[in-house]
Amino acid sequence: MPGLATAVVEERCVDALAGRPRTGPADAWPTVFVVDDDECLRALVGDWIEDAGFRAERLASGEACLAALATGSPVAVVLDLHMWGMGGAKTLDAIRATRPDVPVIAMTGESDPGIALDLIDRGASEFLLKPVTRNQLVRSVLAVTGRPAVALQPG
Repeated sequence: MPGLATAVVEERCVDALAGRPRTGPADAWPTVFVVDDDECLRALVGDWIEDAGFRAERLASGEACLAALATGSPVAVVLDLHMWGMGGAKTLDAIRATRPDVPVIAMTGESDPGIALDLIDRGASEFLLKPVTRNQLVRSVLAVTGRPAVALQPG
């Protein structure tokens, strides 16, 4: 369990990320696909990604993700494991088969280490356990896209 100091540092990082200036038109920002069948989580994660200076394309299913991937060029995909229809694992397999260059961050609420290892074996770039914090998610997106993290100021 993170201590108070960790929470304060994470909040500073989050504040710094949220304040990052965006330049140019929104459609020129790098796009991250957010794939989750839970509308509230999809909206929240998309907002966090946009706060970090990306454009979030919110998609409600694996099928919608694959259709968007056929014409889009995301810099990353944030993918929920458990969804109706085509689940996250099958969606990950399809992304790897068609667009192996696109990093995928897999998320699930299941804490079974075997699931994480299976997703990494299938080609996930990172694995996040829900509930995920804004800071964890943004740091993962920055890491897989090769974008620099925000330096924290002391005090």
